[in-house]
Amino acid sequence: MDRVQSTYLFDPEVNAEKMIFLSGPRQIGKTTFVLQKLESLGQEHLYYNWDDPYVRREYTRNPHFLKAKIAGEKQRALIAFDEIHKHKQWKDILKGLYDLHHHEAQFIVTGSARLDYFRQSGDSLVGRYFSYRMLPLGLSEAMGNM
Repeated sequence: MDRVQSTYLFDPEVNAEKMIFLSGPRQIGKTTFVLQKLESLGQEHLYYNWDDPYVRREYTRNPHFLKAKIAGEKQRALIAFDEIHKHKQWKDILKGLYDLHHHEAQFIVTGSARLDYFRQSGDSLVGRYFSYRMLPLGLSEAMGNM
């Protein structure tokens, strides 16, 4: 199912090629939306769920693990971090990864309450992200009349 957000969320003129923070209530389709976008680009392997212990271990073992993943991409990579805000130092991680790779990759970060709360406070990520709050399906989206 197409969401209204798919028409502009990944447009460089809208997000100025900054990280995209996609927040919103639980169970409204944030992860599904991102996975569908990655699948359409053939980049499903660039989805990282920080609830998965393997992903956290991989980052701890090698903080530059993205370098090899991005190197093999034919087009600009879309890297998705789901639930990274549950990591203690998530803002520092994102800042470092964005500063190193923003010329070769677009980042999307999904989460719920804490990510949305972060949006309201100042931090070192200011100027590095475009924030969007996804809402539940509207009637036009559910009917397929976008």
